[in-house]
Amino acid sequence: MMASRRILLVEDSSTMRRMLSTLLQDEGYEIALARDGKEGLAKAREIPLVDLILTDFEMPELNGAGFAAS
Repeated sequence: MMASRRILLVEDSSTMRRMLSTLLQDEGYEIALARDGKEGLAKAREIPLVDLILTDFEMPELNGAGFAAS
């Protein structure tokens, strides 16, 4: 059995978070969600292994560019 592939999804829009997480879960991915870059950084540090991070660019608190730079 193959281990779950983990994606951290950083998106401030609840509609987009819900839509993307449902789509990705249907494809077999394990999804961790964050509402902004600040929360995304905390989740990235807390989750042992993330295979892919998908982030929005325009978000409150810490935008996508700031998140990626961190």
